[in-house]
Amino acid sequence: MDENQVFDWEDEIQDDGEEREFVTLEPGTYDFEVTGFERAHHEHKEGGKAPSCPKAIVTIRISTSAGDCYIKENFLLYKKMEWKISTFFVCVGMKKHGEKLTMAWDKTIGHTGKARINKTPGNEPGIFFNHVDAWLAPKEEESEDEWS
Repeated sequence: MDENQVFDWEDEIQDDGEEREFVTLEPGTYDFEVTGFERAHHEHKEGGKAPSCPKAIVTIRISTSAGDCYIKENFLLYKKMEWKISTFFVCVGMKKHGEKLTMAWDKTIGHTGKARINKTPGNEPGIFFNHVDAWLAPKEEESEDEWS
């Protein structure tokens, strides 16, 4: 069955996820590959810090002996978050430190890099989610100099 099959509103469904295993990584540095990119929009929420702005959602895959782990990372496209966007493009080799870059999110697919991964607690006790703590620059990955 095609995992990208699109459903219509009244289609029949069955898979309830019981046979899927989600890989939770131990905190550490991992190699990854960018496997997806989506355009979205972030809406400002009352009391929130970020303004309404475009949002890039990047999916990375980390392959481990326990299976593949997929992590989605949101990039809010506004000035305060420029450093995070820039470090991602440096990490995947599309930008050099200090240089300007026109963002080409769709061209990040297939690029690889290293990231420091950590766990975020979920809403239920004992449930954790993987998240990117830092994107590591290619020359710095061995010494684990990083941005967070």
